[in-house]
Amino acid sequence: MRQSDAVTFLWKRWKKRKFEAAYLRLAKELAQLLDAGVDIDEAVHYLSGRRKSNEEQLLLTTAGGAVNRGELIAAAWAPMLSNLAITVLETGERAGRLPQVMKVWVTERSSEREWVEKLVKVSSYPLFLMAGNAAVQMILAWFVIPDFRMMYSAVHVQLSPASGLLMDLVQVLPLLETLTLLLVVVVIAALLGIRKSVPVWWERIRRSVPGKRVVWAQRTQRFCTLLGVLLDSGLPVLDALTQLYRCNGPKWLSEQCKEVHLSLLAGETLSSAFATDLDPVLSASLRIADKTGDLAGAINHTAVYLRQQVLETMGAVIRWIEPSLIVILGVIVATTMYILFVPMYQLVSSVSAGTVAP
Repeated sequence: MRQSDAVTFLWKRWKKRKFEAAYLRLAKELAQLLDAGVDIDEAVHYLSGRRKSNEEQLLLTTAGGAVNRGELIAAAWAPMLSNLAITVLETGERAGRLPQVMKVWVTERSSEREWVEKLVKVSSYPLFLMAGNAAVQMILAWFVIPDFRMMYSAVHVQLSPASGLLMDLVQVLPLLETLTLLLVVVVIAALLGIRKSVPVWWERIRRSVPGKRVVWAQRTQRFCTLLGVLLDSGLPVLDALTQLYRCNGPKWLSEQCKEVHLSLLAGETLSSAFATDLDPVLSASLRIADKTGDLAGAINHTAVYLRQQVLETMGAVIRWIEPSLIVILGVIVATTMYILFVPMYQLVSSVSAGTVAP
């Protein structure tokens, strides 16, 4: 990819993200007006006079033009929003469930954005301090500790075993922190990588890393939410899975939809067809749907249950992550201070006691 193509790609991704955020703000108010019985053209006209964001104004202008021409709003918004958002919006619009679809999309995306923002907020300051401390440790390891050793050697003062061990530790800490960072990257990649075409050893890592359950629960909840919206809009399950598969959404979502679709075509029951890399609670819920035939109800109930579970789990993680990082940072800083000052006190004490060899 040429540099100009990369810049264009990043610019388009950035603009689309801005439109996605504007759509979330806009859809909430628009759904409330439509639920109150306001016509779509009047709701768009009313909101147009209150919007200040350029992205929101463009969305409203485009929507108003589509309504006046008798076209779908989803078709007018297609160049500005993600394919997944357009697929859900178009299905709900054709089924006459536009406000319901908008509310579901806002709830789904807003809850995810909320805990991600909280996670970043509580962890950013401690991580910033840890990064600064890592830079200090690198300076200590490369410049200060070697000078200390030369100074002790010059005055013939013997380091205590504990001080010598800690100095050796500081010199290897940058390497240990780099290896820890690589391990964290591997864990995150294992959590996010859900492709089937992976080596056996990578599959074992992916299934054993901490946090696997909450990631799968969040993905299952999103999968159920999107599929439930399409089923409630009147689409058969095979058509709904095809829509999600072809909308060019997240790779894991496309692969799950394709796998379930093929299993259903092969004649498997709902519970066995959905027994993929999704959370096991979905398969358990669908055993009842195999008997009652209420697939949409089972999917929606599973989405509600897993959303609550994910929010509770992430809330617990957020409550613990900041104090945990601060404690770790305190231990690192205390160790660094000990390494800096104790050898200096030992040297001063030796000079004061007159034990330094000439």
